[in-house]
Amino acid sequence: MQCTVISSYSTFTERDFWEIVKYIDWENMSKIAYTLDRNLFYLKLIRKFDRAKCHCAYDVLTKKSKSLMEVLASYDLGDGLSYKCFGGSDSWWYCCNHIIGLGRREYLAHIADPKLIKDRLKSHSYVGNMVYWIPTETTHIEISNSVKFME
Repeated sequence: MQCTVISSYSTFTERDFWEIVKYIDWENMSKIAYTLDRNLFYLKLIRKFDRAKCHCAYDVLTKKSKSLMEVLASYDLGDGLSYKCFGGSDSWWYCCNHIIGLGRREYLAHIADPKLIKDRLKSHSYVGNMVYWIPTETTHIEISNSVKFME
């Protein structure tokens, strides 16, 4: 898997991505995400995964979300509705990232059966947006610099 954001980071693999997703544990974390201090969570993630891996994970998550959107938009689910942007773009984005956050098995199940995506969107059975819990490169640098300053 090539990370386009940091193209020189060619060792980032699909396994690396799913390891980060598993570490975030979105299935459980999504239940308490609004009560957590995001910077403290970033610090926990930064201590385990370097800046390039976090940045690549952010990039890959975005690509996988787009894949879910494209899968649903390309299928005729027989209900006469267009799912090119069902529920508004934020709903799409949150739902797709939630699905990915639930792990590889759940992601692949939704890719294989677009009706699962539609059902999740319609029932609003998704929470927040996991992408906000992966530090961007800038955030990674800021948190790392803050830690160095405090030491």
